[in-house]
Amino acid sequence: MRNFKRYASYEDFEREEYMRVKSFYENLEDIMDEELFSHCDDPFDFDEKKADKADQLKEIEL
Repeated sequence: MRNFKRYASYEDFEREEYMRVKSFYENLEDIMDEELFSHCDDPFDFDEKKADKADQLKEIEL
């Protein structure tokens, strides 16, 4: 069971919630800056022409 944190006032709750959301978005920006993930990456976008070209390049290397 989850222990709910008690706040002295609603302002304390708002401040902590704001900081939590702010840190989430800062971390998200850091991830995007490091280019670990790209907004162009689409795991469901399969292009046969690109796959065929990649296969051809692999054959050339061998």
